[in-house]
Amino acid sequence: HENGNDAAVVTTHTFNAALNACAFIDGSADERARAFDIAMKLNEMRIKSERYPDGVWYGTLLRLCSSLLQPSKQREELVDRFFEEACEMGCVGRLVVSQLRFAATPEQYKKIMDREPGERISLKHDLPKEWTCNGRDARTSYLIHKK
Repeated sequence: HENGNDAAVVTTHTFNAALNACAFIDGSADERARAFDIAMKLNEMRIKSERYPDGVWYGTLLRLCSSLLQPSKQREELVDRFFEEACEMGCVGRLVVSQLRFAATPEQYKKIMDREPGERISLKHDLPKEWTCNGRDARTSYLIHKK
């Protein structure tokens, strides 16, 4: 679009697809670090574009943490940040909660969700409405439980 192609429109779905590609890089530590850097640049681009994120976006950010970052203080901080943003935007749904289980430490998950990682969660009954109000799952009561 910036080069004059008015038919080219970057949507939330476009950003989600690009971010998802980063989340599924399976390579060396350097390749994973590069994919994570690209993902963070995509996040900056999305913010500048004023495209609203959705539950897919936040679930994929959490997936990035679990698949591209080794357990560390930085990873924990990013998990907290991305989950807090999802809550603030009302985008917590099945994908966000399921990816939180993989990205967070068990202690971190328990602190955030006030339950063990394997316990059932009803999006409709167990989470604040403000967390889920803009998600696809907002009107349903899917249960999330361990495999």
